[in-house]
Amino acid sequence: MKIHQKIILIIFIVSLTSCTKIFNYNLEDENLIAVGCFLKANDTVKVYLSFTKNVSYDFEVIENAEVFIYEEDKFKEKLTHTKEGEYKSLNFIPQTEKNYTLKVKVPDYDTVFASTYTPKIVKLDTITHFFVQEIDTDGETNNWEYAYLRFLDNETEKNYYIYSDFSFTYGTFSTDKIFKDLIEKKWADWNNAAYFNDDLINGETYNLSLMYNYAGYPPDTINLIFDFGSISKEMYLYLKSSTDQVYNYQQELNYFTEPIPVYSNIENGTGIFAGYSTIKYERTFVKPSEK
Repeated sequence: MKIHQKIILIIFIVSLTSCTKIFNYNLEDENLIAVGCFLKANDTVKVYLSFTKNVSYDFEVIENAEVFIYEEDKFKEKLTHTKEGEYKSLNFIPQTEKNYTLKVKVPDYDTVFASTYTPKIVKLDTITHFFVQEIDTDGETNNWEYAYLRFLDNETEKNYYIYSDFSFTYGTFSTDKIFKDLIEKKWADWNNAAYFNDDLINGETYNLSLMYNYAGYPPDTINLIFDFGSISKEMYLYLKSSTDQVYNYQQELNYFTEPIPVYSNIENGTGIFAGYSTIKYERTFVKPSEK
């Protein structure tokens, strides 16, 4: 899975302590099986397993599990344990627009399972850009690259999208309307992934607006490397609830604020099994010559 490791590690750890499932045993005493898997179409399957207690951040990787992947209810492969808590497919590669089920068997525990869908790939029609140089009130030079990613939203379906950049030290910014809620919770910038649904753009051909800040130095060429594509509803709900929980916690550590549960679709355990389909784009932009 090539999506940013920050998403997998930070959000997965957050999910270990909160979920939407209701269990019939004492969560303070019983270990849960925690599952983390963002299933990318056309890529190797990797599943991360651990034991965790619902009331703490303590966790222990699981080394003796049996992990099975099914496509449209047909068995495809038993995943191989490769390193601490990681189980990987050696032959099977998931495809787009397919339903997948994950089953995890750990001795002395009920079988853990979950299902998801890998959405079809949404390709960008065009990528346009322009360069802006600004001098702030302190006399500091700020260099900005503006980019517009044009894509068509399918009006007959409920769609969820993700953008993840790999190339900018100072982060990605946006004032785009579809990022309003996310911007408020992530201080108008992000260094991993930005996700959104099609509530405001249903059926439109849309130009997603993004800004890249280069602080005080003006590069002559700008290498833009990013992923863009579709995510499953499970992945959207997981990312959104994780962001909401972190944001809620950081608001002056208000102990009177009710905790926000992190979405989980794992039966007999906690965590996430969610599909997504993205394409990596690479573009080199040349800075305009100074006149």
